[in-house]
Amino acid sequence: MLDGQPRYDSYKESGVPWLGGVPMHWEIKPLAGLFAVSREKNGKNIVGSMLSVSGYRGIEEKKYESEGQIREDKDLADYRVVRPSQLVVNTMWLNHTGLGVSEIEGHVSPAYRAYNIHPSLIPRYAHHLLRCHSYVQGYTGLMQGIRPNSLQIKDVDFKRMPVLVPDLDTQNRIVRFLDEKTAEIDAAIAKKRRLIELLNEQKAILINRAVTKGLNPDAPMKDSGVDWIGEIPAHWKIVPLMAVAEVIDPNPSHRNPEYVDEGFPFISTQEFIGWDDIEIDTPRRVSEKTVLEQERRCGFRRGSIVFSRKGTIGATRVLPFGVRLGILDSLCVINPKQGVTPEFLVGTLGADYLAAQYGPTVKGAALPQLSVGKVRSLRVILPPDEEQYSIQAELASIKAEHHRLDEVVQSEISTLNEFKQTLIANAVTGKIKI
Repeated sequence: MLDGQPRYDSYKESGVPWLGGVPMHWEIKPLAGLFAVSREKNGKNIVGSMLSVSGYRGIEEKKYESEGQIREDKDLADYRVVRPSQLVVNTMWLNHTGLGVSEIEGHVSPAYRAYNIHPSLIPRYAHHLLRCHSYVQGYTGLMQGIRPNSLQIKDVDFKRMPVLVPDLDTQNRIVRFLDEKTAEIDAAIAKKRRLIELLNEQKAILINRAVTKGLNPDAPMKDSGVDWIGEIPAHWKIVPLMAVAEVIDPNPSHRNPEYVDEGFPFISTQEFIGWDDIEIDTPRRVSEKTVLEQERRCGFRRGSIVFSRKGTIGATRVLPFGVRLGILDSLCVINPKQGVTPEFLVGTLGADYLAAQYGPTVKGAALPQLSVGKVRSLRVILPPDEEQYSIQAELASIKAEHHRLDEVVQSEISTLNEFKQTLIANAVTGKIKI
């Protein structure tokens, strides 16, 4: 509860442990009496864009990682239509706030549900209420399944969820209050996120300088002969990437991988976390057959790198050695040859001069992409072995310092988000009077 905030005059027990006491004059009704399933489907006329549910942002247009994920219109006939002010629910993601009231028109997977909202509920109030921490706790307690990433709430249990219904005037006051206060908190968070962007820009400048100019400010320089590179140390050279590394398409046939419930991690840029890490506990798992095919083709080894050539072009990570996994074909595998250190090559692949090469040649409006052949032909700056190791150590130092600063700012953002969620939960469940 927020200290100093007024409370309603009297309360009653809700009978629900995760709700606790609620204002005496508020009604408690089962969800089924306030939300009616919409049966509307696309049919031959596709309505709007594909939508998805974000635990942080609510209902939004879906972003695709590869063109293979974009379905043709003929495959969307059975997809559910979503209209503004309807509740959209992903019952397999409710423990991650997988629901929200949409402000946009579009369609969602048949696995989702869309609901019309009873006039006794203001849609924006329903959005705040059903997404607040208290309700997520309630959903989580009802979800069933074998694997943590395949839990689901039964339809009958969801329909019985208790919904708090204050009078419309109170709902309006709560909505106005929360819209104003959350906007203030979001503005503060945006400033923090901008600071992180500036830290990232500073990090990129330092890394770019290290991999293009070296660490010795007194080293003799020469013209690289390339406008977007400028001068480089006189004893360095510029070579095509394929001269210093193998560049491999993990899935040239572009067949869909074989997904399974109990399988191996499946990596895409969604699993790129932090400065240079990869999340291995992935929601998507693939069969050993898929993994074996990629292992044979890619020859994964210590120091193998993955480079994003579609969507988020240029995102790069060193693969964890000894972990069997599959990778999405939006990534290509780069195996450094002898005389090239993986960590130096990762720094080079993320440098501005490399992005300047592929920028004009990126294809695809919906999903920008580079061909594997273009990745192979990218020109990289290569210092001698001993300098690569020195630069590698400098890059580690740069990343460590920026990681420390980033953690401080991220902690401040987490505190603001926690305050925001507490404020919302207390307002919509009547713990504070609005």
